[in-house]
Amino acid sequence: MRRTSVLILAALLVIFFAVGLAACTSDTPAETPATEQPGETDSSGTGDAGTATDESADPTAVLIESKCSLCHTTERVWAVDYDRATWAATVDRMKSNGLVITDDEYTQIVDYLSEL
Repeated sequence: MRRTSVLILAALLVIFFAVGLAACTSDTPAETPATEQPGETDSSGTGDAGTATDESADPTAVLIESKCSLCHTTERVWAVDYDRATWAATVDRMKSNGLVITDDEYTQIVDYLSEL
């Protein structure tokens, strides 16, 4: 009887753990790279798409790539179309999550993303 209770309890714990993991799905929208985004290479196949490493790349796009890619893919950044207030709130939230940027970088990032 005691052994059966332990097995049932163990099975319930496994189920509870599995359900908990399933509930921790990302709120990231599905990535749909429909068009070339800032920093992506052209169809010639040179370089890595999604990274602003080209010498002619906009310095602010490079900044965004370097800062945002520390925590998530930059496709997530390029895929959304927010207004300035929403971008400011988003960057503020990222700062509260550990993003380290200067006030000047903050302004550059918010201005750039809100103008896309």
